[in-house]
Amino acid sequence: MIHLPGRRVIGKHSVRLQGLSDLFLHAPGASVLDVGCNRGVQLYDMYLHGARLLHGIDLAPDAIENARALFADEVGAQCQFEVGDLTRGAAALAPFGDGGYDIVMMIATYHKLARAPSKPYQELGAKGMTAQELSDFMRHLGSRTQKFFAFKAPNMDAFGQVDRDLSDAGLKRIATSAICSIGPAGIWRRGD
Repeated sequence: MIHLPGRRVIGKHSVRLQGLSDLFLHAPGASVLDVGCNRGVQLYDMYLHGARLLHGIDLAPDAIENARALFADEVGAQCQFEVGDLTRGAAALAPFGDGGYDIVMMIATYHKLARAPSKPYQELGAKGMTAQELSDFMRHLGSRTQKFFAFKAPNMDAFGQVDRDLSDAGLKRIATSAICSIGPAGIWRRGD
């Protein structure tokens, strides 16, 4: 197992979905993709609220191993966790096929893709993304979102660009919350 000693997760898992908990109402029977899933805790919360299909991707092998272990005893969970470099854009999602998801989550990941990666991530092959590559990736994620896209960042700086990219994919922001101490959250919806 590769462990990333320099890796930090901001905030306890209990606050990572603050501002996004309305999604729990839409979880029963839902398919969910968590982009930058870390240890899979957010997906586990969605599972506990009735999500039926759960996919997660993260660059850290130890995080994916932990996510798989979290779901190991959940017989009813249809889940798949993959190690993948999101800086490859849409190609990183190839292990999951081309299908769409009721809910796509990107929790505290966007800003990490927009900057040069830390040394531990560089050692795993991450390179960072240009603004155009990141926009293309966000539009791709938006195109795979059938109902809701959930997003959290350390501050509001990225929200304007994310609005433009997801709008190009047919999504509109319907909720913004600053209630969480680890950063604002937004929910986009297809249609309307």
